[in-house]
Amino acid sequence: MKLQRKWAWIAMAFFIAAVLLAIAACVMAELITDSRCTKEIWIQTGLSIGALVSSTVAEIVMRKHLCCPHCKALSVNPWQKRGTIHYCSQCGAALSFDDSETK
Repeated sequence: MKLQRKWAWIAMAFFIAAVLLAIAACVMAELITDSRCTKEIWIQTGLSIGALVSSTVAEIVMRKHLCCPHCKALSVNPWQKRGTIHYCSQCGAALSFDDSETK
């Protein structure tokens, strides 16, 4: 079954955004030394919520578009190299991306 590479890129972009937002929230937590800095606390909360939302969207994209079409197992690596075939760990179906069709 050919899977679309664009969904892998979208999932990875949301995952990277979640990691960067979580790092920014941690850095902001280290910078907050005064408990009366409500603006900074709101910024840290917003960054944390953004990281949570971004990771949730990445998970939804992966579960909807990057799962095995036969058994619906989440066994496709979004970072899979071009032209390689990955086999589902549950049912053994061959899974690859549509890279050869886009050339």
